[in-house]
Amino acid sequence: MTVLSKTLKGYFDTMLGTSLTSYKVSRQEGFAKVEKIIFATSKVTGVSISDIMSRRRDPKLVQARHIVMFLAHELTTLSYVSIGKAMDRDHTSIMYAIKKLNNRGRGKSKVNTDMVKIKQLLDNG
Repeated sequence: MTVLSKTLKGYFDTMLGTSLTSYKVSRQEGFAKVEKIIFATSKVTGVSISDIMSRRRDPKLVQARHIVMFLAHELTTLSYVSIGKAMDRDHTSIMYAIKKLNNRGRGKSKVNTDMVKIKQLLDNG
């Protein structure tokens, strides 16, 4: 164990009341939650998982991808960078998707109804 890792472990143990191993576990749980969100979004929107993760920019694919990014931010404690890594995107793409969906209307739109269905699927499954 290097001096830096001992220092970080000591910091996490004393200052935060946790350890590096529990931090890594919580990150892994966050990534697992993102995978579930991707699967649920694919099921509700009809966009395949490979299309959600692709670089294609068809409007339907982009909308499904943005829903995943928004819900990952809302339902996990992962940072923009971590969500970006899970989605193979830059953190600024995550920020853009969240900003875009935060500015959407609150009425009965396709995006809003899809997000409600996805959340219900995540709660039940």
